Amino acid sequence: MEVERLGLVPGRTLDSFAPHVFQLLQHCYNVQIPDALAVAKPESQYFSPGLSPSSVYQALCEPRDAELFFRLGFHDTDSWHKYDTADLEGVYNDMPRNLSYLHWLAKHGAVSCQLKSFESGRVIFTTHYIFLKISEALLSWMFPRFNNKWSLEFPLATCRAWIHELNAVALPANNADACRCKCSPGGCTPLTSLLKGTHMRSNSMFKLNDEEDRDSLEDNVAQYTAPFLEMITSFTLYLTHFWGDLDIKHHTAALRYLTYTVLRIPHYCCDPYSNPGLYSVEGSENIEDIEEIYEYELELLEVLLVKFESELIAILQDPGLGIADLIDFWKQTWVGRMEAVVGNLQGSDLTDDERRGAEEIGVVWDNMGPKPPEATGSPYDETLDYWTYELAKIEAECW
Repeated sequence: MEVERLGLVPGRTLDSFAPHVFQLLQHCYNVQIPDALAVAKPESQYFSPGLSPSSVYQALCEPRDAELFFRLGFHDTDSWHKYDTADLEGVYNDMPRNLSYLHWLAKHGAVSCQLKSFESGRVIFTTHYIFLKISEALLSWMFPRFNNKWSLEFPLATCRAWIHELNAVALPANNADACRCKCSPGGCTPLTSLLKGTHMRSNSMFKLNDEEDRDSLEDNVAQYTAPFLEMITSFTLYLTHFWGDLDIKHHTAALRYLTYTVLRIPHYCCDPYSNPGLYSVEGSENIEDIEEIYEYELELLEVLLVKFESELIAILQDPGLGIADLIDFWKQTWVGRMEAVVGNLQGSDLTDDERRGAEEIGVVWDNMGPKPPEATGSPYDETLDYWTYELAKIEAECW
C-alpha cells in the first residue's frame, strides 16, 4: 500500500522518495538502516537541524558507484545538490565532487550539469562549481601518476572534449554571480571560479600578512618572492588546450583577476574554500574600508592593466602569433614585471632589522612602498603620468 501511496511503481521515482521510504522502514516496520546507507546528511549551515533528507547522488562522488545506483532505479540524478543561488562560499568542503562525477551526472540526465540555460540560480551555481572543478582536473593532468584510477574512468580525451563543450556554452553566457569585488567587476564568472581554483593551490602567498608564520628572515624573504610562475601553471595549461575557446574579454578578465590577486588586495567575493585569513576579508571591514586602505594598490592595478592589456591584446590580434607567444607573455612578461612590482611593495613593509638582514643576503630594495612614495626624480605629480613613470623604471630594471 505504501508503495502505491508514495508512487514508487514507476521506476524513475525511487531516488526522489528514498528519504520517505527509509522513514517508513525505520518507524513503521522497525527496520534498522545502517549509517552507511542512510539517505541523510548531518546538520550543517545548509540544512535544517538534525538529519536532513538528501538524494543518494548527494552522498555519492564516484561514477562507478553512481552507475550501480542508477541501474537499481535511482534515476533522479539532478538531485545531486540543493543550492539555488550562484554563491560558491564554502562549497569546497561541503561538496567533495570531481569533474568525472559531474560529467557522469550530465550524461545521465542531470539537467543542471548540461548547462542548457542560465535562467536559474541553481544552474549558475552548477556552472561555477563545474569550472572550479576544472581547475582540479588541470592539476591531475600535471601529476597523472596520482590519478591513474581516475584517468581510466574519465579518459583525458573525454575530459578535454567535455571542457570544450562547457566553454562553448558557459563562457559567452550571462552567468555572473552577485559578487562586487574589483577583481571581477560585474560579478564573478565561471572563468573567475576556475582561476580561484588554480591560484589557491599556491596559497602560501596569501600568508604574507600573518606575522606568526615569519619564523625566520629567510622564510620572510622567500615569501616576498611569491611563486607567481607556480600560481599560473594550471591557468597556462588551460590556455594551452582551450585558448581558442576564449574571447579577448576572457583573457583580459583573467589578467585583471590574477594581477589583483598578486598585489595582495583583499578579495570580498565568495570564497569556495572558506579559509579565513588566506583569501577573504575578515571582521567588520566593509568594501569602502578596503578600497580606502588599499587605494594605492587599486590605482597601481589600473596602471599595470593599461600596459599589460595593450601587450596581451596585440598578441591575440596578431595572426602571426599563437599559443606559444601567449604563454610567453604570461610566464615572462607578466611574471617578471609582477615579481619586480610586488618585490618593491613587500620590501617597503619590512622593519629596519629585517631590511638590514635582507640586504646582508643580497636583497636590494627600491623606493616604491605600499603608500604613494615621494616623487624623487620623477617630473610628475601623483597622477597617472606619475605611476606610468614609476612603472617604466621598474620595467627597465626587469629587462
